[in-house]
Amino acid sequence: LKALCLKHPFAFAASLCAPGDPNEACSKPTASAAMPPSSANTEVAAALQRDGFAVGRAVVDGRALRALAEEYERKYLPKKHHSDVRREKNGPEDEDGFGRVIHVSNITEMSELAHLAADPRLIALASACLGGVGVRPVLNTELFDKPPGGNGSTLTPPHQDNFYFQSPEPGVALWISLDDMDIDAGTVRFVQGSHCRGLRFHDWDWGPYGGFVKQIDDFTDQDEEFEREVGHLDPGDVVVHHALTVHHAPSNLTSGRRRGLVVNYVPEHVANYMADDLYQPVLEFHVGEAGNLTAAVRANWPARQVFAATTVQCALVGWHGVEGGIKHVVRVDADACKLTVEIAEPHAQRQAVLALIESGHVVHGVERVRSMPLRLGNFEVPPPPLLFNGGVPDAHVGVWILRRDDGDGGGEGGKPPACGAKSDVAQEAALRLQSRCGVFVDVQISRPSIDDASTDDASCSSGSDDADAP
Repeated sequence: LKALCLKHPFAFAASLCAPGDPNEACSKPTASAAMPPSSANTEVAAALQRDGFAVGRAVVDGRALRALAEEYERKYLPKKHHSDVRREKNGPEDEDGFGRVIHVSNITEMSELAHLAADPRLIALASACLGGVGVRPVLNTELFDKPPGGNGSTLTPPHQDNFYFQSPEPGVALWISLDDMDIDAGTVRFVQGSHCRGLRFHDWDWGPYGGFVKQIDDFTDQDEEFEREVGHLDPGDVVVHHALTVHHAPSNLTSGRRRGLVVNYVPEHVANYMADDLYQPVLEFHVGEAGNLTAAVRANWPARQVFAATTVQCALVGWHGVEGGIKHVVRVDADACKLTVEIAEPHAQRQAVLALIESGHVVHGVERVRSMPLRLGNFEVPPPPLLFNGGVPDAHVGVWILRRDDGDGGGEGGKPPACGAKSDVAQEAALRLQSRCGVFVDVQISRPSIDDASTDDASCSSGSDDADAP
């Protein structure tokens, strides 16, 4: 099984490390781990593990994102509810007569920004930084701005993101630069190595400019000694930091803007153990006649509906069982309170079900799931009634051996083949593993692997006539 897991890691969700082996670190690989990380992502992940923060250069098209952000500011920001917009206090007024914008949460009105977390490049980077696991966002996309010459109300006090999320496995934040900026523009400062020292106590800043975030009230000289800056950033650069890294940002002292889009990710296998239900939308899908998947979403809560759609997209984009992710369309009918996932390729429908389950969602409709086509290698698995063991019990958890019969026997005259001889009965075989919810995971086994195993059979002794020989 351990050798099989190395060839087909998507079939197993548990570690197969030897118990008690101090030299082998055990982890739990997930089925929807993103594609293998690029060398650039690997370097970013190594720096993040060491320092608690890192910079990825030219990860996305920052100027295109900046154009989208400016369109958002023109079209939607004036109508945005005040609870999602934080503004500068006691400073110059903006064009709308209010204080200048510092922070915008729940960006849901423009799909290109609302579903930014599902960008394959960001998913690949976040996955690499979290050890190769599948990832999902914690919040909708946010926009942070430091207006030129801002006063004290525009600074961000020292804090740790996981104080809010309370994730059992802290995630990462991806801060995407939209402007050319340097240290004087108020780029984020990080306390190097603070992600290794646990979560610290936070309290509200009750000063005249406070109220934005809770802050660490014991920021010490030692923290200042290990404070580090990221240097110059170009549009499209991405600053990644660990959710336990202490960080803060001063005001912008330049004449230009300092804007960044932020997406927070956590490992998808812990997303349903967050401190607040706001961070963990669990959807209950039903399989439709055409293989589409539908789920109910909360009524009169657009931000929640958009967030649910983004988590689904992340699960399908990051699924490594299909090269390049699963091609899909996600639609939300706000009036009917329904989210629909359309999978164009029939052979990817079962993979989509597995991706959603691995991401923490629930899928109902076992019979339709079983009837979905599945291709193993170069042949298609027949439907359950055609298998040699008959039908599959409705309420059972187990393993079935699938095989393709090319003849009526392995040896001469239909007799079993001689020890070590190659049989033409099962040129390819597979294991079908059924989960408690009825979903199957199928693992192909090549003929050479079967032959190698058969030579270790007890009946293939070294020729000894000793009845006690192993």
